[in-house]
Amino acid sequence: MPDAAQPPKSFKIVSIVITLWMLIGVLMFAADLMTTPAQAAASMSAAENELRDARPFWLYGVYAVATIIGLVGAILLLLRKPSAIPGLAISFVAVCVQFGFITFGMNAIALLGVVGATALPAFIVGVGAFSLWYAMQAKSKGWLG
Repeated sequence: MPDAAQPPKSFKIVSIVITLWMLIGVLMFAADLMTTPAQAAASMSAAENELRDARPFWLYGVYAVATIIGLVGAILLLLRKPSAIPGLAISFVAVCVQFGFITFGMNAIALLGVVGATALPAFIVGVGAFSLWYAMQAKSKGWLG
């Protein structure tokens, strides 16, 4: 197999930003797991706490997959490995499941309003979609070896 084409300098910058974004996701997941009900009550609205307390256990697994596998995929992208694509794809699907269930399955819109329930999730889903698209573009341009 021939060596991968040399990517532009922007590839490294974008890959680092994606990796940092995914690392923040893992840290947010860890913080969520370690937050006590008293801490949540003091820092979140009653509606946010209601949603937090109502999350089913399996949703934590989806959250873990979205963040941890996303970070692995981002690191693989930074290392120019084609295996970044499945990792970022799995992460993207998990993010869609996670926020889709919270927004529609847990009726977050009724509790938080349309903007409150969708703005941040839409941004996070958008970053996940961009990350996957960027990795696929990198592969098609021969930047992943």
